[in-house]
Amino acid sequence: MLTPSAKAETKTLEPIADSFINSEKSTSNFGGQDILRVTYQNRTFFDDIERRAYLKFNLSEVSSGSTINSATLRLHTVVVTETTKIGAFYCPDNTWEELEITWANAPDTSGDAVDTVSVAEPGEWHEWDVTSIAKKDTTISIVLQIDESEQSKSPWVSFRTKETNREPQLVVDYTSDGGGGRCLGTIMIALIPLIVAFSWFGKQKLAIRSMP
Repeated sequence: MLTPSAKAETKTLEPIADSFINSEKSTSNFGGQDILRVTYQNRTFFDDIERRAYLKFNLSEVSSGSTINSATLRLHTVVVTETTKIGAFYCPDNTWEELEITWANAPDTSGDAVDTVSVAEPGEWHEWDVTSIAKKDTTISIVLQIDESEQSKSPWVSFRTKETNREPQLVVDYTSDGGGGRCLGTIMIALIPLIVAFSWFGKQKLAIRSMP
């Protein structure tokens, strides 16, 4: 049996949409800016204020039928008030739009954080393992929010957006399905009847020549 040859490849993807939402300004949109804010302001006499970042990626550049081995979300920090744990969550609803999403209409996340990272320094890249999310669909949405254990500190973190020269990245390592090898195998299988036929005619000619 002919088997296709697998090939390890890497794609670095930019988001097709990114924005953040603000619980204090529940109907305001913050898409198209150069900053993604992820914060939690713990207030005594008023409602707390939370900001979450939403990012959407299209994985269609990863060859169809390929196996995703790992996917890493990378963001570059601008402001970090103190070392803060930020979780990456899966959002199953990809219908949100960058210039329309608000706190009031933002889709919910599903399940616990797939990865939580301590963000410590401004001007640095930080990475989250989002492999489980990348395997779910061709288009995926990821939400970043302050870990619940950190909310009492009122942390403030901001990242660069796709509108900057240090845009968010989704680095996908995958194994292609070896389409070229599969194509060769298909051709060889198609040629088998022809090969058998030529072999049969060759034997017939030899038999005729051998007749007395």
